Amino acid sequence: MVEGGLPVGMSLAPFDSSGRSITNLSSAAISAISSIADSEINQDYNSQCCLDSMYFSGTGLAKLAITIYVLNDLVGNRNLAQTGLAKLKTYMAVFVNNKQKNPLVYEQAWRGIVSVAGYSDAGADFGGTYYTRQQQGLGEYARSRFCQPHQRLTIPFLPLLRLVQGRSRAKGLFESADGRDQESTSEDAFASFGLKMWGLESGDKNMEARGNSILAIQARTFQSYFLMDSKNSNQPPDFINNKVTGILFENKVDHATYFSNNIECIQGIHMIPLAPPSALVRSRNFVSEEWSTYCSNGRVDSVGGGWRGILYCNLAITDTKPAFAFFSRRDFDQS
Repeated sequence: MVEGGLPVGMSLAPFDSSGRSITNLSSAAISAISSIADSEINQDYNSQCCLDSMYFSGTGLAKLAITIYVLNDLVGNRNLAQTGLAKLKTYMAVFVNNKQKNPLVYEQAWRGIVSVAGYSDAGADFGGTYYTRQQQGLGEYARSRFCQPHQRLTIPFLPLLRLVQGRSRAKGLFESADGRDQESTSEDAFASFGLKMWGLESGDKNMEARGNSILAIQARTFQSYFLMDSKNSNQPPDFINNKVTGILFENKVDHATYFSNNIECIQGIHMIPLAPPSALVRSRNFVSEEWSTYCSNGRVDSVGGGWRGILYCNLAITDTKPAFAFFSRRDFDQS
């Protein structure tokens, strides 16, 4: 078994489809980032990072951490980066010490780490206590913390990995007439990216290698079954023009989401969070075709709120100039 395309050069820096990390920004990019750096780092992160949800708390923590990295390593504003780092250490300590509003516990029946929230409400945090969407909600924490063979010797009741058919399954222990499903390939890849980065930063070469392997497998799987360019030969020919499968079940495929029928949400849930692995799993050709199908000729500008930003950020994988122009405009819409 040989897996090609291992993203060994991927780090926290922006990553492009040629397999290189971009660690030097243009003066225009540095200027644009610097102009908003104070407002970005001085947001109320406590209300974003210390919630009763592992999913949304993780979103806030990742956002703050990436902002700190950009300021410190790419922009060179170490003072602001240190301000953000002090906040991040405070918020991370809550989770490291398991003192969040809904702590994590070991669940014996299926051998995993879950939130206590689901013991009073099965649907809490997207059903995470019942192993639904765990690659998103507990992705970085669960995979990074427990995908370690040497830890299995001291914590023998945890599986090494839960990876089926080259991907995660988002639906857990709930009855499902059409089988288990996957709705967000991007969140799945971000979880594996967390595993790789924890291995890289902690010096655990084996863990980093596992992260690289999983990311390469996911990139191949997603491009074969979820992210469909015009050459896709696995999904029905009359379906591939949708560009993303939407929700891929074991027994059916449904170009939809669980939360919205808007096309920007159906496509965008496979984009967020946009991060270094995005350019690995989303090919330039696919992104270009998807943009032409749904967003070109000004159509993207009719999309409201944050989803428009997601679409433009995704465009940067294949066409940087209009994406940069959107994010650096003086009248940028903060919503």
